[in-house]
Amino acid sequence: MKKRFLLCLIAFMIIARANAKDYFSMSLEELMNITIISATKHEENAFKTAAAIYVITNEDIKRSGVTSVAEALRLAPAVQVAQIDTDEWAVGIRGFNDRYSDKLLVLVDGRSAYVSLFSGVYWNSLDYLLNDIERIEVIRGSGGAIWGANAVNGIVNIITKTAQNSQGGYFELASGNYIKNDSAFRYGGKIGEKKYYSFFAKNRNYKGLYDVSSKAESDDYWSMQRVGFKYEQELEQNKFFSLQSELYEGENSESSIFPDHDTIYNHRGNIYGGNLINKYSHLISKISKIDAQLYFDYDKREVAYLDRSNINIDFNIQHKYDYNKNNELLYGAEFRSVKDNLKENELNQTRYIIFDRPKLSYNIFSTFFQNKTSFHNDKLFLTIGSKFEYNDFSHKNIQPTLRLSFLPNDNHHIWSAISRSVRTPTRWEDGMTRIYNQYGNTLNGSQKFDNESTISYELGYKVKPSKKLSYDFTAFYNDYRKLRGLILDDSNNFNLDNSAYGESYGFELSSNYEPTKKLRFTLNYAFIKMALHANNENDHSQFAENRVPQNLLNFRFYYNFNSKLQWYGNLYYSDNLTDKDFEVDVDAYMRLDSKISYFFADNYKISLIGQNLTDSRHREWGSALYSIEREIGRSLLIKLTHNF
Repeated sequence: MKKRFLLCLIAFMIIARANAKDYFSMSLEELMNITIISATKHEENAFKTAAAIYVITNEDIKRSGVTSVAEALRLAPAVQVAQIDTDEWAVGIRGFNDRYSDKLLVLVDGRSAYVSLFSGVYWNSLDYLLNDIERIEVIRGSGGAIWGANAVNGIVNIITKTAQNSQGGYFELASGNYIKNDSAFRYGGKIGEKKYYSFFAKNRNYKGLYDVSSKAESDDYWSMQRVGFKYEQELEQNKFFSLQSELYEGENSESSIFPDHDTIYNHRGNIYGGNLINKYSHLISKISKIDAQLYFDYDKREVAYLDRSNINIDFNIQHKYDYNKNNELLYGAEFRSVKDNLKENELNQTRYIIFDRPKLSYNIFSTFFQNKTSFHNDKLFLTIGSKFEYNDFSHKNIQPTLRLSFLPNDNHHIWSAISRSVRTPTRWEDGMTRIYNQYGNTLNGSQKFDNESTISYELGYKVKPSKKLSYDFTAFYNDYRKLRGLILDDSNNFNLDNSAYGESYGFELSSNYEPTKKLRFTLNYAFIKMALHANNENDHSQFAENRVPQNLLNFRFYYNFNSKLQWYGNLYYSDNLTDKDFEVDVDAYMRLDSKISYFFADNYKISLIGQNLTDSRHREWGSALYSIEREIGRSLLIKLTHNF
């Protein structure tokens, strides 16, 4: 199979014409100066922002051939992406990776995708039309001073295209050995002057992966259907209004093994959800702007051992005011109301998860400010800010930041930051009992469980030696306090406690090189070392320090043979994961993904996509909350797209 695929690539190279006409939608120089919003909550030049930032553009997503948001995150430096099952991933930044990574905040168009139950993300709910994602902004490091709790080690902000930028029609259809069907349709139009709309529909059907023990294909599967719309208009001069909504439903089949018996339980899960986002913006003057957002989010899941529904209502408002030529002030407030409804299911005459308060409503209040001051003719910048938050679990917390930037010229940027961030308790930590092992030991939550806190130190250097080359280097040290520990009591049961602490350090490098207008290279590398400790001799914490690969490498290229033929390649390397407590023993692996695209007729494109081409199958993660371990196999996919 590998030989045939390589021969196809060589054949394409031989027959391709060399007269390139259309190259990249954005030059490397434009990419280095792209505008982002995730670091400061307002538009800012990425190169001049005092944070470790990487932007996955719409062109990156389309050229790479990735089929999910989680896969797209492999394109960013220092993001650990491990596929667990057909529709589940563990995604983390700078450590503490898990199926529900609790120190990574994920946003979609300003809406938090954070799940209050496990303090993580349901990645299979983020099944968006990838062609309509404008960009994904990845912030490595603390963002608590702006975004609040759980933005401890990083932020992923998924920004979709506006209705104005989604005009006309788009259609795609893909099928392969794993993907039975992946199809989507989107159409956008205009109503009168300065009023735009778009709507879309998407369908996905995936087969199961390979069973680790038998090496046979599993019976797992994943299907998802999604519809949505957007509407935007300029109400009057410098006043803008937008409304967007989506509904989705899905189904997956999973296999689980529970700790008190050896029988594998096959079950079907149902997924339902939807959201509505209303935004208003008023550019009062060149120095003053107000942004407000109200959103409603509903999510319901039915799995073997637990049914859960959740409602979020969130309102936030912010004001940017440049009160003199050297100072920019941004401040705002947010209110969020959360309502959970949990129902434990009985299997084998046993309830494996029990909540002391199955129904619970709680609120989160917060305010923030950020002031940026420039010195020495806009060469030196000092940013001071903080988030002040109150929640019904751990009550108040403060998350300040101090950032310093030095830009001696347009091509060099040296920055540093000191920040405090927290992870607040989740529903299950507040009051849940879970059967822990085959001997009937339980893991018990506690309403005394407090915030986990982190002090982060960062130092970065960004440089553009030429229009064809750029480097971005960041070093970091994180000091973790009051981490979650497991205290063994006299009844041989485990109780959650803030009894652990630790530290992590490392560095990250990202570079881009564009030797010609037809060819572009990207190299990303990350190193991390973690050490976690217990304060209590009875602490039996299962530390996650070995669930993080010490070395992550990502090398990719784009090549335009001509205006019709494109080639993409991505080599991704992850170190081994070994953790006896978590029953994780995953070998280091290297995966090669490649894509050949050919444009024909009027705005039609056909693509051949290969994933995991270096081996027939491999594991990327161990077991996760009763789930059966799976291996990811080699995948081939044919995709047709049409713009009209």
